[in-house]
Amino acid sequence: MTPPTCSVSMTKSGNCAASGEEYKSGKWTQCDVDVSVSNCVDDLSGISSGSSSYSTSYTSECNKKVSVDSITDKAGNAFTSSQTIRIDRTDPVPNLSCDGDSCTFSCYDLNGISCITYAVGPQSSGVNTGGSCTRGDDTNAGKNSIEFKIPDTYKSKVTVVGECTDYARNGKTDN
Repeated sequence: MTPPTCSVSMTKSGNCAASGEEYKSGKWTQCDVDVSVSNCVDDLSGISSGSSSYSTSYTSECNKKVSVDSITDKAGNAFTSSQTIRIDRTDPVPNLSCDGDSCTFSCYDLNGISCITYAVGPQSSGVNTGGSCTRGDDTNAGKNSIEFKIPDTYKSKVTVVGECTDYARNGKTDN
């Protein structure tokens, strides 16, 4: 009743900057994800013919748990492995609104906002900047916002720019 043992590897692929890098289960990416199961062994009964390796690719946006259980030994025991594949290629939705000297910049994305920043100044010089980046933690799914005041020196001629980035590194700017 001992299942085979196998190696599972997941790699980022497709037309993205991180192609070829290891993909970690449950993390957001813009890349396709290739899943491979190989090096399966079963010292007791042996691996069933035709089932010693497995590979598949995920190429569209998704957030799903996948199970690999197609590798069996001759006694009928199956190797199982669960992985979470998260692919997001959609930019977050920004919204900048100002009323008097107060502005609110908010961003929404299904996989969460990892970074939200702003710049206030003449011709977007970024004289007064602020924001928050929480890279690496993707538990903040949904909306993130920041409120800020426009400094008195810029009230007559001011440019306000906000930028947000989601956990898959998709970004969007609003001004």
